[in-house]
Amino acid sequence: MPKCLLILLLLSYSALLRAQHGTLKRPLQEEDLPLLKRTATECFHFNPRLQFSYNNTDLSNDKPAKGDLAATSENAELLKKDLEKQPLNANLYTELTGMYSRLKRPDEARDYRKKAFDAISLVLAEHPDSTEALITLGEIYMSALQMDSALSKYRQAFAQNPLNKEANRLIPFMHILNSRFDSAYAFIVRQINRYPDNYEVHESLPVYYIYKFYDQLNRYSQLKSVEEEKLRPENIMTLKLLKDYYERDPGDFRREYLYRVTYQVCYSTLITYKTVNDSLFNVKQIRFVTTLKDASNLKQQEAFFRKCLRRKELKNKYLAHKALGNIYLLMNQPKEAIPYLKKAIRLKPVKYSTVGNNASEDYDNLITAHFLLKDTAGYEKVILEKIKDQPAIDPSASDYITAGKISISRKNDAGAEAWFRKALALEAENVDALLGLALIRFQNNDYKGSLEYINAAYKLNDQKWELYILYGIVSLCNNDPVNAFEAFKEGQKLHNSKWIKEDLIETYFDVF
Repeated sequence: MPKCLLILLLLSYSALLRAQHGTLKRPLQEEDLPLLKRTATECFHFNPRLQFSYNNTDLSNDKPAKGDLAATSENAELLKKDLEKQPLNANLYTELTGMYSRLKRPDEARDYRKKAFDAISLVLAEHPDSTEALITLGEIYMSALQMDSALSKYRQAFAQNPLNKEANRLIPFMHILNSRFDSAYAFIVRQINRYPDNYEVHESLPVYYIYKFYDQLNRYSQLKSVEEEKLRPENIMTLKLLKDYYERDPGDFRREYLYRVTYQVCYSTLITYKTVNDSLFNVKQIRFVTTLKDASNLKQQEAFFRKCLRRKELKNKYLAHKALGNIYLLMNQPKEAIPYLKKAIRLKPVKYSTVGNNASEDYDNLITAHFLLKDTAGYEKVILEKIKDQPAIDPSASDYITAGKISISRKNDAGAEAWFRKALALEAENVDALLGLALIRFQNNDYKGSLEYINAAYKLNDQKWELYILYGIVSLCNNDPVNAFEAFKEGQKLHNSKWIKEDLIETYFDVF
């Protein structure tokens, strides 16, 4: 082969490699290391949390919704004392079943589930038409994860009383849990057609619409070419049945409240989704992404919920405060959000907290407010307050992750590692905890140890953009530019951020 042809082939191969991988602009220098370490830490911190959900909250009552007490040995003993006075109270046995399940004591849970079943069977033997007993029996089956049997009992209760509030709520909810949205919708529509002006049969609509909205948004998130306009809530979810119910009698405050709260949940979720998928959303400028139309819509929502605070017939002001706090967050006014979020937390005191009805999400949103303000001290104070409220608020691996991130920002690696280990004890396959441990290893120049944790995280979830950025930075520092470049490009596919392109790819690589 002629020498000139060999050189040409080598040059072509070199160009092909550069086109696929890019090449380093210059050798990595000593001053690059602090910048890359800081970037890795910023990437790991980059996940503000905003949640706004229906959360089993009864819109009409001032008292907490039905649910399990905090799972503690002390509460278990209190329930047992109540059982001494009410030995046939199946609800107490059911509550103890749930409590022991959450305390990870399966033998006791199984024992009290059997006692609950025996107690309710005696009641039904004497009162076979008792809708309340049938609902309780359904809940016992639910605690045993026998969903078909539970649904059967709810249907029996419904047959006894088609306007029973619990049956109207639980039957569609069981379908929703199994992603049978069409079945849930058909049940609700039949009830609305039979009782078009009954409030109770419309109360299942918020749960249906919100869960369906989440489901559809997840489906849309898989489609990269969907136009943004198609993601607006009025296009994904019209909330037509709720809107029609409200517009038939716009002077009925309960109807409007049901509709507005549901719309606010969906709208908050949508803006959060748009924000985290927007290329302008980066570690240096964290703001919720809104258009002029969004701003106008949020102002209308603000006006409505501020009026709610003055409505005497609205005994439970919790959701109004929660909505206003979230609206101000979405309007990028975190200072204005804080007092409303704090009030929401006070309206869900620990002593009344239940497994499905507590201030967990309000703490999360308050954490987000301090995060947006770059108020690390306030951020730390709130997350530790939330953790302190356990077990009234169930322990959460994500809370331990957040506490670990705070420890990292304080340069307390030992404290951070302890929090991440605690998260893994709760969820053995928690990807964020593994990435946290990888970051600690990287910050201490243990590149091999860092890569081991990154690889363990990758096996569990290969769709986290933060994982690829951290892997790319570690690879770059480990003198592996080919894998570094490929990781950055993969991270950019999952999170199309200008920050990744400008601060990492363009800074360190020539791309041909």
